[in-house]
Amino acid sequence: SLGLLSPSNPRLSFLKAQIDKEQARANQDASARSVWEAKQAQIRYSLEQMQLRLDTNLLLEPRGDSALSHFRNAEAAGPGDPAVRNARDGLLAGLLNAADGRLEEKDAAGARRLLDAAASLNSGAPGLDPLRRRLAALNTAGSPAGTAAATAGSSTPEPVLPMPAQTAAPFTPPATA
Repeated sequence: SLGLLSPSNPRLSFLKAQIDKEQARANQDASARSVWEAKQAQIRYSLEQMQLRLDTNLLLEPRGDSALSHFRNAEAAGPGDPAVRNARDGLLAGLLNAADGRLEEKDAAGARRLLDAAASLNSGAPGLDPLRRRLAALNTAGSPAGTAAATAGSSTPEPVLPMPAQTAAPFTPPATA
């Protein structure tokens, strides 16, 4: 009837309030989706940059543009994101393999920096303790190559930031040749 169309009808104001609530909820959902998509884009970009640095062995340097720094950016954007957790394993393997290479070269200082960075990602990573023992043995032997390599570095190393406490999946390093 025409009474339902009257602007003073209480049903009309109730329906308008319901429509306004639904519109606000839809706007919130769209905003949340937009924030989530931006965060995912940031994570993807940071992990792509991390992988590029990892592929070119720029693990800890240059400061702010290394594999580790790009990983930390991705981690800050999405600490629980599965892609970030998987990337951690790849970066950890790269750091441990590079530390192994530095130990082979008798570069104690370089190996220590890489091992400290690896420990900041996962302090209980398999493969970390054997490399630490090799580093300790190298330091005990008093290798001059390790100290020469430490003084030869001209750039300031990137600081290794501690990882926020969280559980990580067990890591299995790849076999080295």
